[in-house]
Amino acid sequence: MNSTNLVGRLTRDIEIRQTSNGKSVGSFTLAVNGYNDNPDFIRCQVWEKRADNLAKFTHKGSQIGITGRISTGSYQDKDGKTVYTTDVVVNSFDLLDPKENKQDRPDPYNPQNTDDGGVNDPFKDDSQQIDITDDMMPF
Repeated sequence: MNSTNLVGRLTRDIEIRQTSNGKSVGSFTLAVNGYNDNPDFIRCQVWEKRADNLAKFTHKGSQIGITGRISTGSYQDKDGKTVYTTDVVVNSFDLLDPKENKQDRPDPYNPQNTDDGGVNDPFKDDSQQIDITDDMMPF
């Protein structure tokens, strides 16, 4: 089984390129804490819509979690030497940074607008005493 899970930070913004048939491919390096907090720098690739989305919502320093597979390859450098590569091809990712500008979005559990919009709330505290008799209680 070829599967890997990593959590780390982007060392730079994701570089998006287009293949000859129009598919997006994103390349980035993920800094992952290693032994004694010495980071490992893992080269990663992400394809198509995932590449576009990851580039849109992250930047240098963003913390992400990825799941993917190890891919090896090789190419000839400008001196004619064979260079071997190891990359993680990302299948899925999670954004792990806290949401920015949280104050710009209304909190649904703490509404700022106190106008009830004409809705009659029977549980609203209007400081009046409620008389409940024993006959009204179901127990």
